[in-house]
Amino acid sequence: MKIGVCVKSVPDTTAKIQVAADKKNIVEDGLKFVISPYDEFALEQALLYKDQDASIEVVAFTYGGSKGQDTLRTALAMGADRAVFISDDSVGSADGLVTAKVLSQALQKESIDVVLTGRQAIDDDNGQVSQMIAEKLSWPYVTVVSQLEMKSGTFLATRDVEGGAKEVWQVPTKSVIACTKGLNQPRYASLKGIMAAKKKQLDVITVSDLGLEKIAPNIEIVDFELPSTERKNKMFEGATQENVDALVKLLREEAKVI
Repeated sequence: MKIGVCVKSVPDTTAKIQVAADKKNIVEDGLKFVISPYDEFALEQALLYKDQDASIEVVAFTYGGSKGQDTLRTALAMGADRAVFISDDSVGSADGLVTAKVLSQALQKESIDVVLTGRQAIDDDNGQVSQMIAEKLSWPYVTVVSQLEMKSGTFLATRDVEGGAKEVWQVPTKSVIACTKGLNQPRYASLKGIMAAKKKQLDVITVSDLGLEKIAPNIEIVDFELPSTERKNKMFEGATQENVDALVKLLREEAKVI
């Protein structure tokens, strides 16, 4: 079995983000990039299956700019067998559909048997690409998977739903499964793994190598801005019904939290 794991390179959650001068992107110089945390759950699950069956091959994929290679090296150091980097420096302008078209083509080219992804990336939080990959492959899709069992050529995927309930879906091998927190505990890359990763195969290809032409995005980012650090507060003196009514109104109409 060949498991494909799609990982996204995102800024480290502890990094200080700066908006680029054109306000359409962020400044990447000197910025540390890591595997998006939800994607780590997907990668770890694939590696757990490989630990149980050495014949399983785990191939990591990413589509993006040069920072993506560092992310794939991390995946290799964690235990992935190979990695495929679809290089495109203009990926910052790509939307979810463009990314899904490119990744699905790469997955087909590698004859992947099952695709594992994170439920969403932590940078844009769109949560679109995995569903779109499934649509392009014409495969079943399950998201928010917190338990996953491979059984007799199928997968039993348990997903969390509202109200604390759980659903269990049985899907065939050729499926796209989006993983969430709680599925497992991602491993750290060991020193041995880091050294071994230097010798592992990392294929660098382009969109044209996949038989695709440059795909124009349907969505354009027109403005990036950092959240305001200004803090506002309103004080109500006395536990009167009038103050309670005024507080509830502000929470509903201004803060929009109720």
